[in-house]
Amino acid sequence: MAITAEAALARLADVHTVEQLTALIDSIDIEVSTGRTLLFSGPLSLSQESGAAAIKSHKVAASLAANHPQVQFIDELPVGRFLDVNTGSPGINELLAAKLDELFESKQEKIASYLYGSRDANGNRIANGIWDRVSARFAAAASGEVITLTAGARLDGVFAQTELAALLANPRVTGVDGIPISLLR
Repeated sequence: MAITAEAALARLADVHTVEQLTALIDSIDIEVSTGRTLLFSGPLSLSQESGAAAIKSHKVAASLAANHPQVQFIDELPVGRFLDVNTGSPGINELLAAKLDELFESKQEKIASYLYGSRDANGNRIANGIWDRVSARFAAAASGEVITLTAGARLDGVFAQTELAALLANPRVTGVDGIPISLLR
């Protein structure tokens, strides 16, 4: 049975293993309502100038979602806010960050692998991170037209390895970026 992010926070103190944490995160309701699903991955532009910053799809997605309430953006859903452990974020989930430090003995590489996927011997990302699991659920819950900001997406990123397959398998999705889903399938 799905639980709220608040209920998951309350249960976090009872988590003592990585498996328990994964099960807890898997139980958080995605809470997708009607609206357009927005998926993002990678930079939207790479700067040609030395020292200039790239435009990040995450920031554009956050801005779109903030200004258009009908747009579904995973970071704004309760499960996304629960998983926010970025130190610069104003909404950081300090309890989860502390639990990750506890479970992974403050080893940032292990925490990153848990969240974003591990790497094989050749450095290729394996789609086994918690964000892969949550993103697959989000894409599977999408309906109607899906919008993506994925021009700079890596072939070994979450969108390419996880979300795209879930979108293609989802019978409620009618199109992606204006392309009918039947053509993409």
